[in-house]
Amino acid sequence: MDLLTVKEAAAFLKLSPDTIYRATKAGTLPHVRIGRSIRLSREALEDVLKNPEPKHTTPQTVAHAPVMRL
Repeated sequence: MDLLTVKEAAAFLKLSPDTIYRATKAGTLPHVRIGRSIRLSREALEDVLKNPEPKHTTPQTVAHAPVMRL
C-alpha cells in the first residue's frame, strides 16, 4: 500500500492541501492518522477519482509509542 502525505495527495488530485484537510475532517476522503500525521492511500484516492460519490468514513488512528522526555 502506497501512503501519501497531504501535500502529495493534493498534488495527485490537483487540489490544495486545505481542501484535502477539509475532506478528511468531513470524512469524505479515506485516510489514516499516524500520530498527528494524516496519510492517504493512493489506491483509495484512485477509487475516489473513479467513483466521486462522497462516502463518509471514520478516521482510523494508529497507536504510537509514548514519547519519553529527558
